[in-house]
Amino acid sequence: MAAASTVAAATPAAAGILINGYVHDGEWDGARTLYPGSEGRLEAVRDSEFLYLKLTRPQEPMSGADLYIGRASERLFMLHVSSALSEDADLKGQTAYEYGIWGKNADWTVNPINNYYDSNRKMQVVTPDAHEYQIALSKLPTGESKLMFVLKRPEARLPAGADEMKTDGWLRLDIGSVPFLRDAARRKGRG
Repeated sequence: MAAASTVAAATPAAAGILINGYVHDGEWDGARTLYPGSEGRLEAVRDSEFLYLKLTRPQEPMSGADLYIGRASERLFMLHVSSALSEDADLKGQTAYEYGIWGKNADWTVNPINNYYDSNRKMQVVTPDAHEYQIALSKLPTGESKLMFVLKRPEARLPAGADEMKTDGWLRLDIGSVPFLRDAARRKGRG
């Protein structure tokens, strides 16, 4: 792992996941579907150090997301992706959104939304297939975690109807139920 303040996307050799937002054949084979909703699909796989999440929106382009992570009824932190990354590292006691720290993502990464200016000086947006997250297992709460996404432009919640201020409607994530990369590849006949 890189320095304590950031983590560089590491490509797991067993599965070939590259945290770049473009989904290639076989890259996520064997991943567990955590949420198959129409507003977004969430899949997960892990290795000994990281949890990998793939978030796709079949009906809408990927244009940013806030991933809230908690345990039981406690909101812990929020990871933001748009054209830059930020982290709100302590949600305890907050009653409304507070801005996070830009560019200081600790122990996680995700592909950002890339922008560029064309020859006519018009901004162009490169829309990825997915948001691919890599989160250090040590960053997650022990035992069961809870996850909730606020998807951007158009805004939607995943799971549908979830509230970023209350964890009772969030997805439950038991890390023990998420397949290991090597095992997931073997189940698909790749390893």
